[in-house]
Amino acid sequence: MLQSVFAFWQPLLSFALPLFLALPGARLSVPLRGALLLALLGLAMVPINGISPGTYVRSVFDDLALTTTLALLLGTAVRMDWIRRPDEAQLTGMLWMFAAMSLVLYPATLGLTYLDPYRLGYAPRLLLAMTGALTLVLLWRGHYLATAMLCVATLGFTLELKASTNYWDYLIDPALGIFCLVVLLRRYWRVVIPARYRSA
Repeated sequence: MLQSVFAFWQPLLSFALPLFLALPGARLSVPLRGALLLALLGLAMVPINGISPGTYVRSVFDDLALTTTLALLLGTAVRMDWIRRPDEAQLTGMLWMFAAMSLVLYPATLGLTYLDPYRLGYAPRLLLAMTGALTLVLLWRGHYLATAMLCVATLGFTLELKASTNYWDYLIDPALGIFCLVVLLRRYWRVVIPARYRSA
């Protein structure tokens, strides 16, 4: 039951929510923002040449990780004024966590290292233990947003919400990893790039 509900909603959210967050809507009233969101969700279900935009996005990019879907839902809730924007420390902790995961996972999957951590996701006892330890550290440090992300991903893996049986596919996807790396690079580019190159 949960799997079928998730399979129905995730393609719609994967299409509608990024567009909703990308479109300039700050000057719109809350009712108009809600109407825009509903319109995008409806558009995601309209068949075009026999395939809906939501299904097309899913076929190209595969299912988003649960953490990415949760991040999109969080951003949408903030845009709709349903919740307050998380404080900067919470957001920064989340960005660093997923950026570090992407740097561990994706260079290896591209064959740039001898280790392949992606394989650990198929029999993820060690990976679950490491995630559990990381969750406790984040909770102790007060990074509640990142903690919630990991808990949701682990719960989704336990419930087998996605077709994938790999735990990594619940934790992170390339879109989330690239987004976090780009945001952090923009924040700390003065530290990463020497001044002589910045002024060139």
